[in-house]
Amino acid sequence: MPPAQQLGTLQRLLLAAVCVLGAFSTNAAPVDSPLRVYALRLLPGQELKSSLIEFARNANLKASFIVTCVGSASSGLCATLACFYCMALTALNALLFGCATCQPHEILSLVGTLSPDGAHLHISLGDAQGNVMGGHLQTHALRSCEGAGGKQAMLRAGQLLQDMTEAGLISDQPSFAAALLACRFSRSWQRALGLFAELDANHPDLVTVDMWNRLLDVLVSSSQPKQAIANAVQMAERGFLFGAGTYSLVLGACASLGDHNKLAALVSEMQAADMQLTPVCRFQIISGYASSGCQRHAEKALEAAVKHGDAQPHMFMPLLRACRSMRDVSRARHWLQRSLSLSFAPTADMWHEAVEMAHAAGDADAADALWRDAQAARIPSLYNVMRMQSVGVVQKFFVSFDEPSLLREPHHSALDVSSCSRGVAHAALRAAARELSQARPPAFRYFFTGAFNRKQNKVAEAAVAIMREAGVWVLKVAGNPGLWKAEMAG
Repeated sequence: MPPAQQLGTLQRLLLAAVCVLGAFSTNAAPVDSPLRVYALRLLPGQELKSSLIEFARNANLKASFIVTCVGSASSGLCATLACFYCMALTALNALLFGCATCQPHEILSLVGTLSPDGAHLHISLGDAQGNVMGGHLQTHALRSCEGAGGKQAMLRAGQLLQDMTEAGLISDQPSFAAALLACRFSRSWQRALGLFAELDANHPDLVTVDMWNRLLDVLVSSSQPKQAIANAVQMAERGFLFGAGTYSLVLGACASLGDHNKLAALVSEMQAADMQLTPVCRFQIISGYASSGCQRHAEKALEAAVKHGDAQPHMFMPLLRACRSMRDVSRARHWLQRSLSLSFAPTADMWHEAVEMAHAAGDADAADALWRDAQAARIPSLYNVMRMQSVGVVQKFFVSFDEPSLLREPHHSALDVSSCSRGVAHAALRAAARELSQARPPAFRYFFTGAFNRKQNKVAEAAVAIMREAGVWVLKVAGNPGLWKAEMAG
């Protein structure tokens, strides 16, 4: 369209908009209107589109529309960026990392219609750098690998790459890097080999040491150490120089195979090249030995890291996982105490791993003792803030998944075990039941198990049994799936 014609069209649109506004800005007397306006506040953790649809259904709204919307969007909304081909790389990263690395976006506008059958909504978002993007609002168009399952993420990442090709966009190095990362999370090592072969055949200029390392990372993470070593040999034969990152992955592969001689040779090779073992190298060695059942070598590798001042809290996790596979509660306690002796406060994941291990071993007393130790160590609480909100004519509770309740006030918090491992959930529920049974009646607590999958339903069944065994009354909270009230009656 010629510029003059474009300008004319714009002028007519502006004139039409002024006319419409003018119709509502006259001095005529006000008239009654059947228009009903609802103010709705969504809490952190609620998904935007599904919450709006649910509100419209509960309020029995047949033909409603969005007047305005402001706020900060993160987690699920970051994933909606996946529907914009021009932001395909952002989509892939949102797919892989979810809310952990997605920057919050401000909602600049949200318009559209709602009905009991669904919604048609358009959204525009802006980030801290001033970038603006928009399109159809999707309901969790893509979820993070960790939250929705790696295989699903790999399929969606592959679909995004195909969509980019069909849209005429050239897949660049970051796009392939993100797709390889999806392979890592989904343990799709064969797909990773195929992607790398495609990259090598069609875009040889994009094959760098970093891309080789990403492939090796997929293979090591997918428990394919022999394949990783074979690809590292190819990498060297093609003239790519190993850096500390490459060495760390190959060292981990050798440790996974229990090949002590090859590992020692690689360390000597690094020293000859004036490269020192980095903390990442030491972690890979510990992880490799621990995963292959070479517990003694893994422990020696950790003590070597301590001796050289390279020890870090996360290095204890592979040993705790090995203790769990052997159901060795006493050894797990040893490594938790060893961590404390080095002034490393065990992380929540470390405590949870130990509690889960005791649960798997069938030792509820040990699990409870570990849970008490974890609470004494002040790990993040499983109690989250709970608020009541009106949805139409219904009062509903909402548990804020990312807002811990420090005071644990009974009316405004809930023990959230919806995303815990089974052993941790059981230990936390037993602790809550003991607190209630020892409290002066009337005393009560809310707890949230979720009710959206089989695992959560199993936890709910166990929660009811645990509370009743302690003499605590348990009732479902009406209209709030997965939310329970435990009460010690007088």
